[in-house]
Amino acid sequence: MEKETKTIYELGYLLKDGVEKSVVLDLLKASSLDLVHEGELKDIRLAYEIKKQTTGQFGYLHFTAENPENIKVLSDKLEMTPEVLRILVIKLPKPETKEKKQKKAAKTKVENIENLSNEKLEEKLEELVS
Repeated sequence: MEKETKTIYELGYLLKDGVEKSVVLDLLKASSLDLVHEGELKDIRLAYEIKKQTTGQFGYLHFTAENPENIKVLSDKLEMTPEVLRILVIKLPKPETKEKKQKKAAKTKVENIENLSNEKLEEKLEELVS
């Protein structure tokens, strides 16, 4: 029986200085999304002004969604929040299982073996013997 893994999304956000990340976390919970991992806020200097701000706080978090429409709801709510300068939501790639890694490794070995010809092997032997 295969274990179904939920799709994990990442939300990157930029807040005004002095704003708590609870603003984002509250909206995440209100949108019925499950928090998986939460990164620390980091103070940054902006390369250009965003909404008349030259500094901000960058943070990110990972979450899962039972209903992908809830992501759009969260995105809309965050864009309407004045304390939030920018957001970006992306879908993270699923982690590879051990079976997939082993299949890739085996395929690479087969490809390397097929690339060898008798002529190339003889040349290599001559090179080593000389």
